[in-house]
Amino acid sequence: MLFLTKEEQKIAKLASDIKDDTTLSPEVRKTLTNMLNGTSYVVYPEKEPHLLNKALLAKLSGSDFTPQDAQELCAQMQRVYQLKLCLGQDMGFTDAERAQLTAEYDTLNAILHQ
Repeated sequence: MLFLTKEEQKIAKLASDIKDDTTLSPEVRKTLTNMLNGTSYVVYPEKEPHLLNKALLAKLSGSDFTPQDAQELCAQMQRVYQLKLCLGQDMGFTDAERAQLTAEYDTLNAILHQ
């Protein structure tokens, strides 16, 4: 599961590089889109092409997508990776805990994907 940790680290680095008082460069927007594609591949490896939320992609490419939005998106992607890792292993969760984590995972995937 090193892949997940490595991707989480890349997302965390990007989030920390994004400053609240700057506009997002085309390069940062492209990196975010690529990271979304990577997250999609981890969540839905059987689907080609990976179905990202079209409204989210449109917002990401628009001028109203702020650095705060980008940081929130990074946090959501990181959480998807964390949840995927947790839910994929036997970590001793109770049924209620597993259900709560699964619901959070499903909610995040609904935000990021169609």
